[in-house]
Amino acid sequence: MKTRSLVLSMIFLLAFFGGCGDHETATTATNTAATEGEKFVAVVGGDIVEGVIGEETPLKVLVGGFPGSSFNFPAKNDGRLVFTSPGPAGDCPYPGIFTKEDGQPIKRLTGKNSDGGCDGLFYSRPTITSEGKVFYDTHNSVDGVDRIYSIPFDGGNPTLLAGTNNAIQATFRGGKLFYNFTGGEEPKLFSGTTGQLIPDSVSTSSQTELAPSHDGSRIVFSLGGDNFKNLAIFDGTVLKELTSPVTGVCDVQSDWTINEKKIIFLRFIGALSGTPPVISSCFTDPSPSVFFINADGSGLVLVKELEGATSISIVRLKLGG
Repeated sequence: MKTRSLVLSMIFLLAFFGGCGDHETATTATNTAATEGEKFVAVVGGDIVEGVIGEETPLKVLVGGFPGSSFNFPAKNDGRLVFTSPGPAGDCPYPGIFTKEDGQPIKRLTGKNSDGGCDGLFYSRPTITSEGKVFYDTHNSVDGVDRIYSIPFDGGNPTLLAGTNNAIQATFRGGKLFYNFTGGEEPKLFSGTTGQLIPDSVSTSSQTELAPSHDGSRIVFSLGGDNFKNLAIFDGTVLKELTSPVTGVCDVQSDWTINEKKIIFLRFIGALSGTPPVISSCFTDPSPSVFFINADGSGLVLVKELEGATSISIVRLKLGG
């Protein structure tokens, strides 16, 4: 904990003295609530939980942990929950997609063949629309290619989305499919209708962790290299960095609140070790922190009650994405 506090102190000092304009400052990390009344889902302590932003009521456990297994990437829309997991211990080696409707049991949606055997694919980042369509990406260990599919929440045959080889992190908002293309020199953000979202004349840096606004007019994403990722926002013309780039700090899994005034995200922090001290990969952090930040880059808020959450997203309410 002392090492983590030291790294946190270094990060806030860098953000305060060496940050970029009106980015985050060292004085805003509190347990003050943000965007009252909206719901979120998160993985905390091995369970998938639901809570209300701004309320100190206990978190509601939606899905208790599978014995000897784990959950990741929960997303909920109008009472329908999707998430990834290998399943109970010994079930499958790679994560598949599971679903749960309010008041109903958990169901496996993907990850097994018709004969009940594991299909060998690695499923990730499911999202669900209000119409009950689930988008997700898969990694095929045989050919090494990432692909995006859609499938009905209630089950059925998956549909491969045309032109999505080497594409991950699919999100459907504002009537458009958004995704991260990984087939070039650097990962770039794309839309299924407009192509590359951020022109190289604006930024040639690595772009990941895409989260479009509800109408698709703005996108928040992670910008950076192997051991740092800071948040940025693009409105179709101007790119603005919301948090400061700091080595060993990765701001990821961003999502818009329903009113689009704030953005929630996870912050992973690498540890200092060795002589002289070297910051390890941020993704070795076993206990990331949850933050909110205003869409203009001000008002960074630490959500203390969600310390250690490993995945988080805002619950969608009939917004089509």
